[in-house]
Amino acid sequence: MCGGIDTLVSQAFGRKDYYLCGVYLNTARLILVVLAVLQTLVLVNCRRIFELLEQPADSAEVAQQYILAVLPGLFLNMQFECLRRFLLVQGVYNPILYILVGSLLLHMCSLYVYLILLDLRIVGVAVATATTYSINFIALTLYVHLKKNLVRRESWHCFDLNSVMQIPRYLRFGLPSC
Repeated sequence: MCGGIDTLVSQAFGRKDYYLCGVYLNTARLILVVLAVLQTLVLVNCRRIFELLEQPADSAEVAQQYILAVLPGLFLNMQFECLRRFLLVQGVYNPILYILVGSLLLHMCSLYVYLILLDLRIVGVAVATATTYSINFIALTLYVHLKKNLVRRESWHCFDLNSVMQIPRYLRFGLPSC
């Protein structure tokens, strides 16, 4: 669903309509919040879904454990992906690279702690993954917020009515990218 950012923000950025770039970012974020709620409703019931599909009960249980532990991170990863694409179409590459490399190193350390030291098994993998997703989103958001000249200030603004009004236009570009 983040694919709409590539087209819409690129067009707005090319027209130097930086405020509209931010509107499209906020529109994408708003849509992803709604999708995350719907996704959560399905995923918290994955064990039942797997059982209806006649999957082994132990596999369904392990999948349920993993999903419940990774779910908070999935929401933040969706938001990270929006911000990543928003920055890429504006030619901002290095902060994303540095944050992803740094979080990869932290991910390996957290996997060691959760899997080897604490022996948390599948839940440990999920918690490590959710932690990495959270670090990626928080670090990139803070970097953009604190680095004054990284993006145009007009494009970095809060939600407003324009973000809601652009939902139909965004969906025309975002849905085919799914």
